[in-house]
Amino acid sequence: ILFLPLFIAGIYIAYQNKMLKDDLRVSSVIQQIDAQPGTKTHFFLPDSTEVWLNSASTIVFPSVFSGTTRTVELNGEAYFKVYKNKRKPFIVKNGDFAVEAVGTAFNLCAYSDDNKFLATLEEGKIKVSVETAQKSFLIEPGQQVRFLVSQKKLYKWDVNVSEVVAWKDGLLVFNQTPFSDVVRSLSRWFNADIQLADESIANYRYTATFTNENLYQVLELLKLTAPIDYSLDKRLITSGNNFTKERIQIRKN
Repeated sequence: ILFLPLFIAGIYIAYQNKMLKDDLRVSSVIQQIDAQPGTKTHFFLPDSTEVWLNSASTIVFPSVFSGTTRTVELNGEAYFKVYKNKRKPFIVKNGDFAVEAVGTAFNLCAYSDDNKFLATLEEGKIKVSVETAQKSFLIEPGQQVRFLVSQKKLYKWDVNVSEVVAWKDGLLVFNQTPFSDVVRSLSRWFNADIQLADESIANYRYTATFTNENLYQVLELLKLTAPIDYSLDKRLITSGNNFTKERIQIRKN
């Protein structure tokens, strides 16, 4: 006699739990946060994961992390301080490139128009994988995985993490960095159209740290410390009465 009421109660509770999960799934909406070129932003995801988003970057995520994972999509660069939840891994994706973490702190640079993605670990452990390459790395703090997009290859090595994540504290650090990468970083940092007009200096290795300098101060410092010169093109007025980006041509001196 007692079994029937308990059985009915069990069915009712299971039904209510299913309805609650369905409601959460329905109420979850896709959200997007952008850091415009020349800016950075800092915020928390719905699971309390802390995020710093670098210039010219976009992150897409659900308002509720339902299912078995906490998956977000990144185009650009971000530093994640992941809220620990062993039962629900935190995954950051860009195409078939993915970084999986539980509770950790890492930096991911994955601009879709770049030929390489960089995953750098500061605390904990992360798994870096590429579905099409059928390869993955589990890395320790102080290590970085580089993914060469066109070649579908993964490489792992040790790095100075403080230099990699310095951007979130307002520092732009170059350490034996190819000049082509320097130009790309400066373009995003200052929201300018900086072009390397002379490919002969693309692989020139440059070392410097910039803090509060504006674009013109940085260009002058580059001119003093590297074998380059530059020219500024006149900014034009668009049809919407806005100005075009600052356009700089850099060439070998």
